[in-house]
Amino acid sequence: MAHYYIGFKLEGKWSSWSSWSKCSKTCDGGSQSRSRVCQKPKYLKYVHNRVVPFRCSGSSSETRACNTQGCPGKL
Repeated sequence: MAHYYIGFKLEGKWSSWSSWSKCSKTCDGGSQSRSRVCQKPKYLKYVHNRVVPFRCSGSSSETRACNTQGCPGKL
C-alpha cells in the first residue's frame, strides 16, 4: 500500500531482482531465494525538512523449490 501525505501518493520503485541463490540442497528438495530493494521515488517530497515516507507494493523476496529429485541410492 502506498503512503499518502499532504495529497501526494509516494510509491517507491522496485530494483531488478537479484540472481537466484545457490540451491540449499543437491537433491531431495532444496530452496532458492532472490530479493529486490524498494528505491525512493524519483521526486521524493520533503515537508518541514523531513522526508515523506514511501514504500513499494509487493514482496521484497521470493523463494522457489529446486533440486526436487530424490538422492541416488536413497530408499
